[in-house]
Amino acid sequence: MAAKCFSTTAAIADVTDGAPKRIVEGLASNVNNAEVVGPNAMEYVDGKLHVREAGHGIGMPDWLPRDLSRTLKSQYGRVLQITGDKVRAIASPGAAGYQWMLTQGFVRPRATRAFPGGLGDGR
Repeated sequence: MAAKCFSTTAAIADVTDGAPKRIVEGLASNVNNAEVVGPNAMEYVDGKLHVREAGHGIGMPDWLPRDLSRTLKSQYGRVLQITGDKVRAIASPGAAGYQWMLTQGFVRPRATRAFPGGLGDGR
């Protein structure tokens, strides 16, 4: 079985002016084989940063510390709103789709974007 590593070591930095400035840290991440999974698909809307957190809580080992497990499950597969150092899950776009994919096979998910009135799929 391949080694897996679950943690909250992911971070987001702003490199607009060429020097990295840490915006937030302590986000969910994991390594499964050679694949690193963590926050991606970032977009600012109305001054708020929205981030899609890749990954899912399925297959996490029972021996993980309870606080770590709770944090990971609250972030994996969610759209997170980052305000200062506060992280809040505001949507779970993949929940229903993932259950469907289990019975149908892999289908490339459509992109989710943040819009001023909420979140949508860009249509």
